[in-house]
Amino acid sequence: MRSVAIEAGAALAPVASRPGGLLTACRRLLARRPGDGPLLWLAATALAASDQPSALGGAVDRLRSDPTGERAAIALPDGAVVVTGPGAALGVGHGERGVQVVDGEPAAVVAADIVVCRACLWGPEEWLAPEGTAAFIDAAVSAGAEVWVLAGLGTVPPRRMWDLATDGLDPGSHGLELLDTSSASFVVGPTGRTSPERASARAEGPVVPELFAGRR
Repeated sequence: MRSVAIEAGAALAPVASRPGGLLTACRRLLARRPGDGPLLWLAATALAASDQPSALGGAVDRLRSDPTGERAAIALPDGAVVVTGPGAALGVGHGERGVQVVDGEPAAVVAADIVVCRACLWGPEEWLAPEGTAAFIDAAVSAGAEVWVLAGLGTVPPRRMWDLATDGLDPGSHGLELLDTSSASFVVGPTGRTSPERASARAEGPVVPELFAGRR
């Protein structure tokens, strides 16, 4: 999803100097991709700024340099067997420590120590994940493996923005699943690994209700 938000930033650049045009374009993008945390953060960050073109460019640069995948790779214990779920990507830095990473099916989790999943949007009590993630988590519970959730830059919005983004949302019709935050053992973000409770308190980005005005 980070790559989608980065591409969206380039597409929004021509209208960034026109506040009305930028708002309309952001609404359209979010209507097509509800539950996309980095895209929501990008739009809110640009719209809330006094210099919207500069804010948009700065947000894109920050997304490009988001270190979440690298933070997760560094935190993996030596020799761990890791299975990645839908859309989850680890950074470099784990191979030389004997860590085995398998991009597999839920059946592969039986031999795993850790299952790494990706959050599209992380909320106070629930989170949105790519379709198919629940099967990996169920397999992890059965295998006694830990579940690490990657919640990259822009994925943890303020509660108000979470409520607005998920109000009336049918996750399944958009290739998403709604899961409980208690399903995660740890959450990894741009600053490293933490508990699900602390991750939920790491809200980032401004509150811009106008992004959802007139929706239905």
